[in-house]
Amino acid sequence: MSSKVIILLFISLFIFFEISSASFFPENFKFFYYESENFRLIVPQHLKGLANPTAKIAEEVHQELSRRFRWKPKSRTYIILTDHLDLVNAYTSLFPRNTIVIYLTQPPPDSLLYSYDNWLRLVIAHEYTHIMQLDSGGKSWMLFRKIFGRHPLFFPGFFMPRWLIEGIATYEESKLTERGRIGNTYTKMMLSASVNEGNFPDRANANGYGSMFPYGALPYIWGGEFLNYLSEQFGREKVEYFIRHYNDMFLPPTMKFYSIKIFNQSLESLWNQWQQHLKIQNLKVKYLRNITLLTSSGYWKLKPQFAKKKSEIFFIHINPDELPAIKSIDIESKKIKTVLKVNYSEDFTFDNSGDKIYFTQYDYYKNRYFFSDLYEYDLKNKRKKRLTFGERILQIDFD
Repeated sequence: MSSKVIILLFISLFIFFEISSASFFPENFKFFYYESENFRLIVPQHLKGLANPTAKIAEEVHQELSRRFRWKPKSRTYIILTDHLDLVNAYTSLFPRNTIVIYLTQPPPDSLLYSYDNWLRLVIAHEYTHIMQLDSGGKSWMLFRKIFGRHPLFFPGFFMPRWLIEGIATYEESKLTERGRIGNTYTKMMLSASVNEGNFPDRANANGYGSMFPYGALPYIWGGEFLNYLSEQFGREKVEYFIRHYNDMFLPPTMKFYSIKIFNQSLESLWNQWQQHLKIQNLKVKYLRNITLLTSSGYWKLKPQFAKKKSEIFFIHINPDELPAIKSIDIESKKIKTVLKVNYSEDFTFDNSGDKIYFTQYDYYKNRYFFSDLYEYDLKNKRKKRLTFGERILQIDFD
């Protein structure tokens, strides 16, 4: 392949990614720009009132994290706020510049992320921890970046395992906000059940790429809780040094070598000690006895409620092998049947007669937005009807 072809291919890929990034937002959005000392906010015009309070929160988070990581990014971090999706999410990118994108939809009450006082503070604490941890580097790494640019090879934080990268951010989100996922009841329940059922993941499975529950949440919960355990055993300062010092080294060492250097023990040994610690704690937990298991396929069975026939329970079923659905199970026979397939539903309820289901479902709206709306399903006639358009309904109840 000639050098000209390689150059054209590189330029094409660069343009493709730039266009893809730009087209992520609805084309009718007009943006408002706001700058503070360490951040540049890009906010849709109709949300510009959030720019100043968001910048204030971000600067407060920066002050805390810059002290802990002993690092300050060389340029402003971009924060992009958007509300065109009814999804609870945020993400960080370091290329070509430090950028945080935040979807403003707040977590529902049954979410693992529901433990917060201020959603923006929690999500900024998590995502900006990624910036500080991944952007930092010793003198050699900074020299390479100056010569060759911001290439992932010159960001040693990316050589860490995923459970540690996400675990660091989850750990810091809780330390900064005194809420978050570390130590909340949902997290304690998952850890306790995992130990009790004998399926506690080893470090290799903690990256969350396999089929082990809770799947993508594994690196956040297990990684963050493991660091919290290390903090209790060795002190917070030692854990912060462990997090910070890795990026200063010219050649990133293996996790085993690095852990022995900092804690005088391998991560494998510390992980096993943590598991034993949880087992001892679990002895104090009083579990419900004489429970009858109605389903055995695993994954998610959400919002269970009795149907008109009290011998039947309806629930939202989600797994990776089929479309999400509202299903029912006969309590006596344990026979499960699919009532209605949905895109994805946060909630459902029955009308007073028990003959109709009202449920939420995500769908595209005006080809630009991805919103959750209200639908009706007649159990007798098997007909579905959309009741709202663009109303962003996530939780429902029938009066």
